[in-house]
Amino acid sequence: MADNEETESTNMSMSQMLIVGFIIVILIGLSYFFEDRNLKISYMMVVALALFTLFNVHMTIKYYKKLRNAEGKQGPKGPQGEEGPSGEPGVCTFSSKCGVDNAGAEIAKSIEEKGEYKDIFGSKYDKFLEHVRTETFPKDEEITGDKSEEQKNVYKLVKALILNFKTTKMTPEDFKSNVFV
Repeated sequence: MADNEETESTNMSMSQMLIVGFIIVILIGLSYFFEDRNLKISYMMVVALALFTLFNVHMTIKYYKKLRNAEGKQGPKGPQGEEGPSGEPGVCTFSSKCGVDNAGAEIAKSIEEKGEYKDIFGSKYDKFLEHVRTETFPKDEEITGDKSEEQKNVYKLVKALILNFKTTKMTPEDFKSNVFV
């Protein structure tokens, strides 16, 4: 049945053949009205060329309709393109969870064990560790004192450490051993 449908789509239907045949008979019949032999031959050549052109147009349209939605065979894979731009910092996967959940508490614990930054913060050291544990850092204008610039730099450093710790693909032990040497 599929072969029959395909044959019908490429061949002319019976009504189309009758119409074309009727037009040919009329055009040939008109040639009998010409008395000059050269004029009659010229007329028949023009009719033949016109019919050939119409047949070509008809077949071109049929062929185009048949091929416009046909899929070709799959070609070979092309060369690999250039590497795209890197993603935003702080994201390791498409999920929102990666790295360590309690990064601030872990970093604060490591800083406290090593006694880091005691000389910079002095009496405010416990408050500094609390900021790190809770990950709630003071604004730059809230930091005052003779070592305020150093404290601001330490807060920036600790913020970056926490962000890296939250997004790392390393185990917490490996990360701490790489950071706190």
